[in-house]
Amino acid sequence: MYILANWKNSLSLEDSKGLADGLYSRFIQQYDNINIVLFPDDVSIATVSLIFDSVSMVSVGAQDGPLGANTTLTGSISLSNLGKFCDYVLLGHSERRITLGETNEMIARKATLAIDVGVIPVICVNKEDGTEIDPHSGLKAQLESILNR
Repeated sequence: MYILANWKNSLSLEDSKGLADGLYSRFIQQYDNINIVLFPDDVSIATVSLIFDSVSMVSVGAQDGPLGANTTLTGSISLSNLGKFCDYVLLGHSERRITLGETNEMIARKATLAIDVGVIPVICVNKEDGTEIDPHSGLKAQLESILNR
């Protein structure tokens, strides 16, 4: 079983460290049949990654990835740098689709780049425009649009 936790950007570095320490001491040591992927904000990735460095059941992921392999876009972190601390990258979150206009094509491009550098993409499949979508045909169409690029 996998449990994925997106921390968004609501925690300070100290709060992220405290939450990671708490997860480690109170929860993670009790279970051996689950895999946990934590998605802290960019500032906390290295700290959280180091806390769980020797814990095989816990991985760390980035909350997004750049559109280019060696992007030098201000405020963006390259996937090769993220890959030093992250095994996963979260792509296609509804907030990024709605607020930033990310498309399935952009998400597919990011996913391909992630795979190329050894980072596993976790693709969010969801409603794109704030309206409900058919759980079968809508999700299938969205996945096919991303995976068939």
